Amino acid sequence: MNARPAQRRVRSPIWIIRGSLDRRLYWLIATASFALGLAAWWAVTALELVDPLFLPGPGHIDSVWRIDLPPALQRTQDLKLSQAFLAMESEILGRIRATSGLQSDLDALHRLTGKV
Repeated sequence: MNARPAQRRVRSPIWIIRGSLDRRLYWLIATASFALGLAAWWAVTALELVDPLFLPGPGHIDSVWRIDLPPALQRTQDLKLSQAFLAMESEILGRIRATSGLQSDLDALHRLTGKV
């Protein structure tokens, strides 16, 4: 009986670099990948497939929550005590509580402890 042992085919991985790339080709692929990602980001936000709060458009990433603060080198510890900063802090915490379903820290404590 002439039994040949079963030969296993070794599959090579799909994502493997099998050789060196020309420098121009490398940069072409890198630039095209970046442009494709940016175009996909723009398309998803332009079609409003996602809430802008979670995925702002490429030109609006700094304007989801507009907070006016002095330049970094002009900020002092006294800024934390100013009325304008305390109002901004209160507004931001209010937004966080509104989106998390909690009305106050006391409500969260009651939910965690089970006591009313």
